[in-house]
Amino acid sequence: MGELRQVLLAEQERLDGQPARALARLQPLVARDTALVATHWALMRAAEAANAQDIARAQADWLATTHRGRVFAESTASDVLRFFNLSVSNAVLRARQAAPETAAR
Repeated sequence: MGELRQVLLAEQERLDGQPARALARLQPLVARDTALVATHWALMRAAEAANAQDIARAQADWLATTHRGRVFAESTASDVLRFFNLSVSNAVLRARQAAPETAAR
């Protein structure tokens, strides 16, 4: 629950026009192997807003290809996140199909 709170705070920072603060909040979390799919998604969105394309692309790769299985297997206190995870990963795949050379999402 603590990590999800950090994701929500980072999303608020991003929406408030402070994506660099969101990046700083989320990057230490994704350095752990146990980081949630939602954390990688939020980092991708913050990186896009900060125009940090290398970070955004790396997170998109994590969500759509290298760790796609985590979308289905991630176990949390509630299965609600499983549907969120699938939606996020599918959105990245759709964006890549629409504009494969530029899409980080």
